[in-house]
Amino acid sequence: HAGYGVFSASSDASVRYHKGKEKKWNTDSLREPSTNQDFKNIKLILEKFMSMNLISDKTKLYSIGMSNGGVFSYSLVQMGGLGFSSGVSTCAHGTLKIDPSKPFMWQMCEKDSQESVSRRKGESLQNYNKLVAKKIPAIHIEHPPSPLYPERFSRIAGVSAAVSQNLYAYLKTKGFVDSQNY
Repeated sequence: HAGYGVFSASSDASVRYHKGKEKKWNTDSLREPSTNQDFKNIKLILEKFMSMNLISDKTKLYSIGMSNGGVFSYSLVQMGGLGFSSGVSTCAHGTLKIDPSKPFMWQMCEKDSQESVSRRKGESLQNYNKLVAKKIPAIHIEHPPSPLYPERFSRIAGVSAAVSQNLYAYLKTKGFVDSQNY
């Protein structure tokens, strides 16, 4: 054993359909983990790993997620019961329904216009402040927007400057980028 492992779960494995089409982690029934099927499924997976001696009760568990997965990550860590000791959420606030008690990091986007994030803007900061007040390690970062420029995509291996410029032009033409290139 290397002393650590990486386990990745996708919301595609979730049992809940959001608006009848896409699967998302169930972050609604968080006060009682025994009623949250996604929480119970993660518990079953961890128990299976333990029965296979892939992990033990001493294995450090950390959770990381983005967007809805970030809310679920926060929930896994802060609800307790599964052994997660800390986590990271990117572009997601967590929930005010759970009083945080374990180290956590938020990486927020300053101009996030995703409705489910923007309407709850500030909740990540409230959760962060609760942890700081309890002297529990916490980090809250808010990344400023970065403008798009014609060669932006050429930083990706295999994407030429010409292709990058075409992508930029397409995004501008279709209205995905404003007059200031955001």
